[in-house]
Amino acid sequence: MSLLRNLERRLESLFEDIFAKGFRSGVQPIELAKKLAREMDAGKTISVARVYAPNEYTLYVSEKDEENLAPFEVALIQELENFLIARAKEKKYTLLDRPRVEIVAQEDLPLGKISVEGRLLAKEASTAEGTRVIEVTEEEWFAPPEASLIIKGERDESTFALTKEVTSIGRSESNDIVLPDFKVSRRHALIVRMGSDFIVRDMGSTNGTFVNGKRVEEKSLKNGDTLGLGTTNLEFRRDRCST
Repeated sequence: MSLLRNLERRLESLFEDIFAKGFRSGVQPIELAKKLAREMDAGKTISVARVYAPNEYTLYVSEKDEENLAPFEVALIQELENFLIARAKEKKYTLLDRPRVEIVAQEDLPLGKISVEGRLLAKEASTAEGTRVIEVTEEEWFAPPEASLIIKGERDESTFALTKEVTSIGRSESNDIVLPDFKVSRRHALIVRMGSDFIVRDMGSTNGTFVNGKRVEEKSLKNGDTLGLGTTNLEFRRDRCST
């Protein structure tokens, strides 16, 4: 399966309800990925031994499209950045740092139009000899912090390791974590890994997502935080954490 088709299926799975309601016109998320792919190819730089590709991208969309994308922008950007990593590997491009994607509203762009700007920017570090470029390896990009959710039932507990960039939670069987709780929405919430942090994001659920008893739309998680979805409690655990 092609990278774009695989990404399209992931986006449809993650944002099924939102796609049905909000994307009958305007920018389709998969079109953002296609624009990024073309910019990656167009912006490549060929050296003696390697082909370097841009690693920072700004996607410009209309103000209305940016408003439509905003409710799940964090998770969408994670998917787009992972797509760029996979595509660079497939094309044998070298990236000087982990890809970064930003979505920006541009006043003069009409609904459904996308403009993209790619830049080749190196992460730098000081050495005794001066400044040198650091190339981040794929292993560094994908080494996830050790984290998990403990799902607390009436009689027992189960543990789910958070190894993915985006983990979906809900009543539907298509979620990564399925909660058979009638007060939990089909697509209830996402756990999104942002670097070394984890963020919970409500997906427009009927009964809301709670962290330590407080309703949230999006919140960074700390070791020991309790998530409330419907009548189900889940405890967030970090094996390596700074807080």
